Amino acid sequence: KKINILLIEDHQYEAEILIQNFILSNILDINTKWVNCLSDGIDLLKNKSFDLIILDLNLPDSSGLETFNTIHRCYPDIPIIIYSSDDDINTATQAIQKGAQDYLIKQRWDKGYYVSRAIRMSIERDQNLKRLKNTQEALNESNKLNRQLNEFTFIISHVLREPIRGIYNLTDFFVNEYGNILNKEQKSIFDIVLRQCKRQEDQIVALLKYSRIGRMELKIEKTDLDIIIKDMIPILKSSMKNEIIDFQIPRPLPTIYCDKSLVSEIYQNLITNAVKYNDKVKKIVEIGFNELVDNSKIFYIKDNGIGIEKNNYEKIFGMFYRPHDQNEYGGGLGVGLSIAQKIIEQHGGKIWLDSKPNEGTVFYFTI
Repeated sequence: KKINILLIEDHQYEAEILIQNFILSNILDINTKWVNCLSDGIDLLKNKSFDLIILDLNLPDSSGLETFNTIHRCYPDIPIIIYSSDDDINTATQAIQKGAQDYLIKQRWDKGYYVSRAIRMSIERDQNLKRLKNTQEALNESNKLNRQLNEFTFIISHVLREPIRGIYNLTDFFVNEYGNILNKEQKSIFDIVLRQCKRQEDQIVALLKYSRIGRMELKIEKTDLDIIIKDMIPILKSSMKNEIIDFQIPRPLPTIYCDKSLVSEIYQNLITNAVKYNDKVKKIVEIGFNELVDNSKIFYIKDNGIGIEKNNYEKIFGMFYRPHDQNEYGGGLGVGLSIAQKIIEQHGGKIWLDSKPNEGTVFYFTI
């Protein structure tokens, strides 16, 4: 691509030598337009597009840093290289701080090769900055949309919760007051209404929790995962007294920096699912990690449960998705994996799985 350069230099000899050396250096394909004062340069910029400006600070109609300030204020998106005989470190430092791409001293530079090289580097830096700016703007917009979506979910959940509570309370009151005159079929209908209201409220609470995770700031702290798991296992066993569970930890889990409370929830959701979706008499749950050559770690929860069909690998992370009937395998809302995935992604990690139906599943994740 041909690079269009505006050269603002009041000495014709300096300008001609510089342009001639651009041609001889053969480093860049340059098209140069020369003017000898600042006002002519600004007028030219109004009608023509340039990739870069080479600017002498001391011109007939402007001098010093004010020359740079004037043109940079008018055209902040065009990179500027100052090419001056003013060998003053303070002037050079201030120019760079104000946004100049480079400050070259005329007497110290081979006017062909080094200036061409400076041009190339300046344009490259400018393009990188613009790409970075575009990326940051896209990220800011994405974060804004996520915040709006989380706020919308939070508000809607609150709005929906009140009428569900009202229906539940009125139905419960009616059954308690007039249950003695209801027949078996009528009682069964009211029981269904109460169960559905309870399930709907549980789903709304889950939505509120999901949106809250998206809005909260992580409390990063040094966390011993081994302690978390060893504290968690007795609690899980006491809540599943009728199950025979063999919890296996091949080696002590590491200490990492994370949000301790949220990462505990990841493990609780994954371990609970490993036991819940398991039809074996003896349920085996292995909790471990693999260490890669770069010292990064992949954590895993492995079970000998019912397994997951490959076409459900992505679906199971959806809110309220259950591949089975809602009353099978102890029921549930189908939100545990969604919440675990959101927490992991908020930590900058990812979660995936490998599974064989009727043999078991391994959930892997990074943090």
